[in-house]
Amino acid sequence: MTHVKASHIIGIHHIGIVVDNISSKSVIYQEKFGYKLESGIIHAVKQKVYVQFLNLDGYRIELIQPEGKDSPVYRFLQRGGGLNHICYESDDIEASVRYLRQEYGALPVSSERSTSIKNSRVAFLAKPNGEVIELVQFYK
Repeated sequence: MTHVKASHIIGIHHIGIVVDNISSKSVIYQEKFGYKLESGIIHAVKQKVYVQFLNLDGYRIELIQPEGKDSPVYRFLQRGGGLNHICYESDDIEASVRYLRQEYGALPVSSERSTSIKNSRVAFLAKPNGEVIELVQFYK
């Protein structure tokens, strides 16, 4: 029998980076670092952002552009943007949320079916130090 980690986290799915312009930053990541497009630009309406996924040899980044001034990441961009969150893949998202609440004091912010990652559900949490954690679980 395989031992399941208490966190139910099975890996890192992507690193989220807040940018002022996805189109121009995407070109930089492709031309300067060798990333390949994994998706087009996706409008995540509920999160009030535009996102695009890029991949370099299995390492995935998500470029995030605020939709407007009422976007949750707008203030982050105003402070310079950059690394925003790490998204962990979970095999049981509810158990992962419980674990992160209990062990790290992380507060759930939202949980919903993802509009930018196909066949999945995502949850966002905020740790007391302001760190943002995203979880993703794929539907089987």
